[in-house]
Amino acid sequence: MLGSANNPGIMPLTMNELFSAIHSAINNKEYTVKISYMEVYNETLRDLLSSEDITLDIREDPERGVIVQGATELIANTTPRSEERRV
Repeated sequence: MLGSANNPGIMPLTMNELFSAIHSAINNKEYTVKISYMEVYNETLRDLLSSEDITLDIREDPERGVIVQGATELIANTTPRSEERRV
């Protein structure tokens, strides 16, 4: 999923494409990109950005739709380089 500097995986490729589309958009909109990183294993959700070992729950929020309650959300401004990735 992460890949390497010479062969990036799906996550950095997707983020590169997303930021490229935002930068090339011809409008006056402001964008905020938030990321979460979770593992689904044996029907259990785990937050890979948190140091706590807690099980996450899927909920339906009337304003945001389906969410993972308690998941860490980070604001992303760029795609991290391979040496910056720590999970």
